Amino acid sequence: MNKSRLEAFTDAVIAIIMTILVLELARPDSDTWESLAKILPHLGVYFISFIMLAVYWVNHHHLLQSINKINGKVLWINMFFLFVLSLMPFVSNWVSHYLNSFVPELCYVILLTLANLTYYLLTRELLNINKSKVLGTSTIIKNRISLLLNLLSIVLGYFIAPIIMLLMSIFIFSLWIIPDKNVEEMLG
Repeated sequence: MNKSRLEAFTDAVIAIIMTILVLELARPDSDTWESLAKILPHLGVYFISFIMLAVYWVNHHHLLQSINKINGKVLWINMFFLFVLSLMPFVSNWVSHYLNSFVPELCYVILLTLANLTYYLLTRELLNINKSKVLGTSTIIKNRISLLLNLLSIVLGYFIAPIIMLLMSIFIFSLWIIPDKNVEEMLG
């Protein structure tokens, strides 16, 4: 199967999700600095979520650039990955209204864990059908570390403070800001 339609579709869906994310932002209720200060938590969660979506998009782009073939299983894993990402605006909005509240932040981390899990499954399937040496073990290891840190953040958020889940999510995504060096070298 040709991967170009999958790339184009994924690009479009992530762009729509990012657009919905910004549409969830409420404007300040007056023209004062105090009014702007009231929405800073919303802007902060929006920024974090936007960056996370951007990190997913960049790494997904690199992942697909490093392979030649896809199959039906890849299409369905990718669809579930996009479904999970499509919930980002809803959960981000909820977290921004109840910052440091366990249930919204737990849902946010569960969403990110599902996204990380589907990205891991996508990577594994693409490695299997392409016999790629480019992605190799470094991407798989980074996937596994991310999943373990997601689970650890839930435990720490429950026993210490819910905000830890959001902070650890930021840390996890900082690991992914720089894509796999092997892919970068291959792409030149």
